[in-house]
Amino acid sequence: MPILESLEGRAVWEVGKQFLRAVARALERRRFRQFFGPGALGPSSVFGVVDPYEHPLDRAAGHRFVKRMRGRSVDRPIFGADEVVGVGTMRFVSYATAAFAKLSTSGRPLSILPDHELLARWQGTFICYGSSDSNLKTYDIERLPEQTFYRLVFGPDGFRCWDVGGQRFSAAPDADHAILLRMRNPHFPEYLLFVCAGLSEWGSTGAAYYLFANWEVLRRQFGGQDFCCVLRVTLESDQSARLVHSVVR
Repeated sequence: MPILESLEGRAVWEVGKQFLRAVARALERRRFRQFFGPGALGPSSVFGVVDPYEHPLDRAAGHRFVKRMRGRSVDRPIFGADEVVGVGTMRFVSYATAAFAKLSTSGRPLSILPDHELLARWQGTFICYGSSDSNLKTYDIERLPEQTFYRLVFGPDGFRCWDVGGQRFSAAPDADHAILLRMRNPHFPEYLLFVCAGLSEWGSTGAAYYLFANWEVLRRQFGGQDFCCVLRVTLESDQSARLVHSVVR
């Protein structure tokens, strides 16, 4: 009898643990949807927006790129694709898709689209990678009348910097400053607009890392308010991103 009671007790304990894990996961999904907007974990109405580049030379002009073989062979000239993305874009996609896949209930990955495919679209939540110098959707978001958090301007030295409420944030020799914006989508207020934008690639990827690694912290800190964070990112280290300034509305 004691053995049977012990087995029954273990079974009850295991069922209880599974139930608590299911409840915790359901609550985490609920918080995720609150932070990233409706549809974040179901049929996708959330889009990651990347900034492809086009080579100015036509393929008829000959090889346009060089593949560095890193000493394994001679470097190889190649024609390459007409549209390309940087390594930083790949890191953004990795951070974004991992965060959404972890909690997804639909089995459908986060939609990642080039900026030019979304120019006329506003219905949904948009998570933009890159500043308005490279990402067309970021450019449109920055120019919304409701976006009064920051401006991308030229400093006295002629280099780009962020103006956030009159404070200027410039790049340093060993670090970048980045903007992490979340605001209500004025065209469809049930959705949100995000911008992860640095003055260089490392600022943009650092902001993306910070967003997807710390969304729970940001949710607790800012709740449902619109916010703009300024992050300092050490070059070549996305994980070094840290908050240095923030504005809420």
